[in-house]
Amino acid sequence: MDWPDFDRLCPRDNAVFQVRGKHVIDYPFCEMKVGLDSDILDEKLSKLISIGDYGLEDLLLYEKYLEPKEIVLAIGDGVGITAAYCAKITGESLIVIEPKSMPHPVIEKNLTVNDVEAEILSAFLLVEEDAEELDFYCHSEFWLSKLIPDFLEEYTSIRVPQVFLDSLLTAHSPNVLVVDVEGAEVGLFEIKGCRT
Repeated sequence: MDWPDFDRLCPRDNAVFQVRGKHVIDYPFCEMKVGLDSDILDEKLSKLISIGDYGLEDLLLYEKYLEPKEIVLAIGDGVGITAAYCAKITGESLIVIEPKSMPHPVIEKNLTVNDVEAEILSAFLLVEEDAEELDFYCHSEFWLSKLIPDFLEEYTSIRVPQVFLDSLLTAHSPNVLVVDVEGAEVGLFEIKGCRT
């Protein structure tokens, strides 16, 4: 795919600017459909998705580097755009780790409308055994949720089970890891002998 012509971007016929309820739209720059749900996604995020300005750079990377038949482990998937697009490219079911269960219906919708499948785990991925569950701090703008809260923001704390990277790698044998965990990537891959 070539870089999109942003001069043509606005106005877009399929852009959703009054997002209320549930909608399925064509993603502007990739051959996929995206579900929007105002009960889960705020209006700002829905607008960004509807004009193709949410994760576009990531989607272009997946299109460039993923190959058919590759098994993807998506760590931190937000609304399922990553999972749906990766599965469309590879033609394989994938594994999605998303600690917050709140966006899971949107992830499932995005998989369904693109006729692809994934196993979705509501868990926090760790490299070393620590505890059975961890506190995870959910923000109203869910992509700002995190393991260690900022004292200036408001969060709701939830208990999230943990899964271990080793056990997932052994059970599913993915050959591609797609990781989007808002800065926690560094700690995740500080493993003895692991080259980042």
